[in-house]
Amino acid sequence: MYVQQPVQGGIQPVGGTQIRRQDLLNQRRFAMRIDEAGRRRSRALRQGGAPSIKRGDGLELDEIRAFQQGDNPRHIDWRVTARSGDLHTKQYRQENETPVYLLLDLSPSMNFGSVHSFKSVLAAQLAALIGWSYRRSRRRLGAVVRINGELHGIRAGEDDALMHLFAIACGAVQGARMQAERFADALNLFAQLCHGGADAYIISDFQGLDEDCDTPLTLLRRYGGFAIRVRDALEILPPNDSLPIRTGSGKSWVSRGRLAQHLEELDARFEHAAMQGALNVQEFCTGEDLSAVKAVL
Repeated sequence: MYVQQPVQGGIQPVGGTQIRRQDLLNQRRFAMRIDEAGRRRSRALRQGGAPSIKRGDGLELDEIRAFQQGDNPRHIDWRVTARSGDLHTKQYRQENETPVYLLLDLSPSMNFGSVHSFKSVLAAQLAALIGWSYRRSRRRLGAVVRINGELHGIRAGEDDALMHLFAIACGAVQGARMQAERFADALNLFAQLCHGGADAYIISDFQGLDEDCDTPLTLLRRYGGFAIRVRDALEILPPNDSLPIRTGSGKSWVSRGRLAQHLEELDARFEHAAMQGALNVQEFCTGEDLSAVKAVL
């Protein structure tokens, strides 16, 4: 592994192969920078008269349901009413009541990197940036962490949930050989924990996708969540020559053609999953500036 030159400006990616608590704590200042930039953009939009997707009274859309006695007639959704033939109304909730859920995948495939850091280190840094940003907004945080062959669930509203997430992430055992929980199991637990208009983020390389993931992904459609795909440079542009890999029995080689075919299959599975879960996609590569994380906040 070689170390890439530091990123000038922006958000510097953490280097190395180990997830360190201090690195995750340090992301707080970057989250503050992102939040301040967001406030400047918000002010510029208001001054320019551009429409906002959020209501000005601190409320956001929770759901659209059949009109019930006692509902505010001003919130009737006339488009849905015309389409269904029955009165429907929009229900709102306070913005800071909406929970935020992260699925952080630190499974064995994430313990890889050819540039600057392992994918697992990058994923943990992204989770920290998102977590700090929402904590500043006083939002409740919940999470599922897939690590060391186990699944850890953190319910929204748990005391010091972000610090709990950091403690779990820093417990990664490098090179450990164990039966890992399937990605589908992680998605199922994630879908169970998410509720009521939650903001959902899945941070992974998505190499564990299979047909059993379709059902929980369908359940997550209601949240319009984010698939944050973490990749290494070699997974985007394979080398021209064969690539050496280490296995339990020693060193072997994988041809460029075989690797390219494998990566194409992963891309196809990921595209299917994103459509199945109606997920917004954002990709990050090891060693790159992370300023684009503001697009998902």
